[in-house]
Amino acid sequence: MAYITTVTVIWKGVGTLLKEAYSDAKNAQKRHDLIALGDLSFLGRSLEPSVAVELFGFGYYMKPEFNKLSQHAQDLLSADARGGNFTVAYHRDRGEKRK
Repeated sequence: MAYITTVTVIWKGVGTLLKEAYSDAKNAQKRHDLIALGDLSFLGRSLEPSVAVELFGFGYYMKPEFNKLSQHAQDLLSADARGGNFTVAYHRDRGEKRK
């Protein structure tokens, strides 16, 4: 019996990124890890969360701890988080239950 696992990604342009960063044979484990994350808010070239999300959690820009940082530090972390390199998973990064 075959099973199909689906993952929802709420982000435009995901097809191009999947082809560029996840499609060749050497990325089989990366594809497996991608599916294991479950539904995604954002898919980046890396499956890891950004430093901002790791340090302050999802919605980091609204957290008091983040807003205590210098404007320069906030700008650097935000640019890094929004640069398209990192992935935001609902379960891992937002603490939501897997569907």
